[in-house]
Amino acid sequence: MVFVGTFAYNTTTMTLQELNQSQKKVKQLLRRKRVLEALNLLHKLASAAGDYHLVEQQEQLVTAYGYMLQYVAKGVHDPKR
Repeated sequence: MVFVGTFAYNTTTMTLQELNQSQKKVKQLLRRKRVLEALNLLHKLASAAGDYHLVEQQEQLVTAYGYMLQYVAKGVHDPKR
């Protein structure tokens, strides 16, 4: 196991270079407003880290995002949007 800052990941699963590339990809996806794809990539990173707390947090983000999409589809007014 290797620790990068506070992020530990399994070296047999992902190299530091792959981790950095994935981080850049997440940022690119978010800049392009491709939130669900970014969340899916984050899930892969959290799983590769073997940190189930991160996986749980990522799943909560997906759930919250799903609710937001449902509210938008129903036409619910969001004054903070």
